[in-house]
Parts: sequence; C-alpha cells; structure tokens
Amino acid sequence: GHARIALPGGCAIGSRPIDQHLKGFEAMGAEVTIGNGFIEAGIKGRLQGAKIYLDFPSVGATENIMMAAVLAEGTTVMENV
Repeated sequence: GHARIALPGGCAIGSRPIDQHLKGFEAMGAEVTIGNGFIEAGIKGRLQGAKIYLDFPSVGATENIMMAAVLAEGTTVMENV
C-alpha cells in the first residue's frame, strides 16, 4: 500500500512532532520519505509486527501505531507509551 499526506502544521499549543509516529511505521517495514511538503509511506506486501520503543511517551503516536499494528502480520509490542 501507499499513503501521501501533507506535513502537519502547528496549533495554539505549538508544533507537533511526528518522528515517533514515523519511527513506528518504519519499524513495521514501511518506507517513509518526506519532501515537497508531504510525507509518503509505502510497503510492498503487509506491515510486519515489531517491537517498538518510543523515545518519549506520545498518545498520538501510540494511537497511530496501534491502528497500523491491527493491519500488520504478527505481534507488535510497544514500550514507553
């Protein structure tokens, strides 16, 4: 599969980093590129379960990785969520 979305903007709270989200997707086998204002992710076949350690707790990254893990083949274990 393949996905292409615009880079996120900030809000009243400030910028919202997405590096932990992308780290999780890459750990499951997705190839992620960032350029020209977009994030693109793709994989041939299916995502694979993985052990993922977040550098810092993130509710948003945890939710996104969990949704991806539902579609992955195998077991995904997340730590420091």
